[in-house]
Amino acid sequence: MKEDPISLGKLAYACRVYDAMTDYGSSFRKFRLQVDDTLDLANQNHRQALLQWLNAWGCRHLALKCHQDISKELAAWYKVARGRLPGSADRLVGTSDAVLEQYAELFDDLSSLPAREGVRNGRRFPISFGPTAASKTLFALRPHVFLAWDEAIRQELVPDDSGASYVEFLKGASDDLRDITEQSSRRGIDLENLPKRLGRPESTAPQLMGEYYWITITQDVKPPGLTTLGEWLDWS
Repeated sequence: MKEDPISLGKLAYACRVYDAMTDYGSSFRKFRLQVDDTLDLANQNHRQALLQWLNAWGCRHLALKCHQDISKELAAWYKVARGRLPGSADRLVGTSDAVLEQYAELFDDLSSLPAREGVRNGRRFPISFGPTAASKTLFALRPHVFLAWDEAIRQELVPDDSGASYVEFLKGASDDLRDITEQSSRRGIDLENLPKRLGRPESTAPQLMGEYYWITITQDVKPPGLTTLGEWLDWS
């Protein structure tokens, strides 16, 4: 991941820009209300809510006409995977590398689920659930441990879109959150309470970190430096 620590101020700036640039935050909050704040993929209505939310979050390859078939695939995956997911009390910071590495296979199994068939030059070919939708689904299941990513973030931070690379991404995010934890602690802020201090009481710390990556990498919006901030403060 990045060599320079992410400052608490830069994280706050990115999260504020995120809310201003996109309605992703509001659509995720709506989704969480639909599933009573706890996604259960054994529940057909929850699976439908997930697929609708994934569409809203850019996973357009999960076509509406294929939702019923994808829902069945998700149910079968979850029946096997639910016991391998983190517990509801688990947090990314504090989860060992060895435990995170156990999620690589979980990710690969989810990413490789068949989603639909595509057609090119008269030939049919399978289209999988994919690494972006897999990360967002894991994030929706356990938002205190997993983060969403996209192709731009993968290209910037990890070698490929495999489960092993997703685990490396999580390890890097955990390191960044440890830096944020230390900075927050010096200011008397607990990491669990940081989202509330940033005006995001319904969010998790990993969610905020994911937003930072999306703003600074996918959208290439860089937080201003100290000189610029000082000038803005003087103007105020």
